[in-house]
Amino acid sequence: MEKIRRKSLLYKTGVEYGNFCLNHVVGCSHGCNFPCYAMLIAKRYGRIKDYSDWCKPKLVENALELLDKEIPKYKKDINFVHLCFMTDPFMQGYKEVEELTLQIIAKLNGDGIKCTVLTKGIYPVVLTDKEKYGSENEYGITLVSLNEDFKNKFEPFSASVKDRIKALKYLHDNGLKTWVSIEPYPTPNLVEQDLIGILEKVSFVDKIIFGKLNYNKIATQFKNKDQFYEDCTKQTIDFCKERGIDCHIKEGTQKTYNSNTENIFEKKPDVPVTKQNNSKKPARQKKIKFSNDYEKLPLNWDGTAATLIAVYPEKMENIKNKYSAFWKKDTKVRNQEKYYSLNFKDALILIFLHHDTGTLFPTIRRNYEQKFEYYVGSIGETFILTKAN
Repeated sequence: MEKIRRKSLLYKTGVEYGNFCLNHVVGCSHGCNFPCYAMLIAKRYGRIKDYSDWCKPKLVENALELLDKEIPKYKKDINFVHLCFMTDPFMQGYKEVEELTLQIIAKLNGDGIKCTVLTKGIYPVVLTDKEKYGSENEYGITLVSLNEDFKNKFEPFSASVKDRIKALKYLHDNGLKTWVSIEPYPTPNLVEQDLIGILEKVSFVDKIIFGKLNYNKIATQFKNKDQFYEDCTKQTIDFCKERGIDCHIKEGTQKTYNSNTENIFEKKPDVPVTKQNNSKKPARQKKIKFSNDYEKLPLNWDGTAATLIAVYPEKMENIKNKYSAFWKKDTKVRNQEKYYSLNFKDALILIFLHHDTGTLFPTIRRNYEQKFEYYVGSIGETFILTKAN
């Protein structure tokens, strides 16, 4: 198995129900073609050449070394760490991935950090050793259909549906917390199926996350697609309420988004409940800071909102040469003829849409692994523009 090295591993994810995340593999042997969002992102930004390249995963050989450095740095901010949003921690056919995943879970648990895990593979029984791996981890599988023919077409090299459920049930029966991600859930013109039948099959789990299928041309052509997902959402919520299962519906799946369930995996404080608070919890607000004397941020924009609509990795040298006017404006010190010295080689160009004025504006940020995945995961989300102290 090919190995690579990285400069960083842990990062704060932009996924709504996530906290911190890591991806210790580039690529995935399961070869999902819904299409796979992780593969699309990797291809777009030049990390892989094509689908075939994606299906030949590369192991981050210095992952444990990076964790030794990053756990002390981020521990006070970490509620839990998710494995993984951009690969599969228990992918089929790669024992090296499983071994490294187990080492990572053990290391995080040893530092008192809970893990949430998601796979289309098979969980090893060794995870039931609660002294080594802890009892607070939450283990999940992706399950969008019980139809093996559908699985073989869209998740061709993943574990069988039957084996996935069996392995998850084994962890549940041994007292571990389990969950299911029913995402991306396909439309009926891709496969005719009964959602309740799927829910019944995994009714033993503690939590369920449901989300629609995106980026698929056939799914977008399904008539009454929006109403279909509204109906599926109601079925899922009603099913979970009846059985006492925690539930979160992914943003964009239903017309009215409920942000109250975003904290579905967060550790709850060990304090007695004195009174019930039924007020709606506001969605988490992300912030992006600009220097006080930064030319790009007009004085009256401080505290206003903008939506991130695109992220482009680029070499700083290319920005200076290809986009000299943008570079000069983006680095100019307010009311002076000097410029900031951005002493880094790899950059990100972020494109925002300002809510109050309708202005599209770019800004340059340093590009490294954590920031890249954070901003890519935040496309379409709102940021509050603030001045740095």
